[in-house]
Amino acid sequence: MIITIAVPIVLVIGLIVGASYLQHDVESNLGTSQGGTSGPITLSTTEVNLDTALSAGIKYAAGHQHSFAGVTGATGLAAAVPSLSFPSVSNSASEIAVYMPGPGALVMTSFQPNPAACVGVLEVLSDQAIAVFGNYPNTASTGTYYCEAPPGTDGLCGAISVEPSVGGNYLSVTGFPTEPLP
Repeated sequence: MIITIAVPIVLVIGLIVGASYLQHDVESNLGTSQGGTSGPITLSTTEVNLDTALSAGIKYAAGHQHSFAGVTGATGLAAAVPSLSFPSVSNSASEIAVYMPGPGALVMTSFQPNPAACVGVLEVLSDQAIAVFGNYPNTASTGTYYCEAPPGTDGLCGAISVEPSVGGNYLSVTGFPTEPLP
């Protein structure tokens, strides 16, 4: 009798402890990826949508000889993430503007309304001949870069024209920048 009662209790305690460790790991990873802050980080809808589109883009490239060529076509991002749209410029969190400076690089930006900013991500699968973001020479190298920039004069975010602001923490390799734009 004691064994039949003890086993379920031990299993429940194990699940609670395991869930606690899992929550701690997730919170630690999110905190670290956001520039070292501690505690849970809440991503904006814009950032979540960009992460979703980035994952779809990376998966696409993996199935296409590590190239983003064709990622904006009917079988690319729009098919992988039908809840989002992929116009040439973004003016909402559900729109992801896409620019491919070369087959090994992909820039995606989305408008974040409050405070108004273009939030973006650059994925470089193979070293580029020149930096994708001119003010940041390291963006010619393989990696994932998260950025923030002011919207264009038209109030829109175009992936082809985005350039992260200089003079602050507006480009990061560890997560979306948290510093407000100047």
